[in-house]
Amino acid sequence: YAVKRCKKPNPAIKVGVCGEHGGDPASIQFFNKAGLDYISCSPGRVPIAKIAAAQAHIEDITRDGSAVKRLAREGALLPSLFLFPMLP
Repeated sequence: YAVKRCKKPNPAIKVGVCGEHGGDPASIQFFNKAGLDYISCSPGRVPIAKIAAAQAHIEDITRDGSAVKRLAREGALLPSLFLFPMLP
C-alpha cells in the first residue's frame, strides 16, 4: 500500500530497501510483492539474494502470461540483478 501511495504523485520515484533483510529470501519475496524497485545487501548475501530475486521474478511471470511475452520480446527472461531491480 505504501509503495503505491508514494508512487501516485511521482511515478518516477524509486523505492527500495537496504540492509541485511534485503538479502533474506523470504524478505525478497515480500519486497517483490510489495512493489519495491530494488534491494541491496551485504556482499556475503549477494549470491542467495540473486537466486531469491530470480525466483520471485519467475513466480511473477508464470502467474502473468503477458509478462512472459514482454520479456521474450525483449530477449531476456531474467533480469540483470545488480542492486536487484524488481521488475513489474
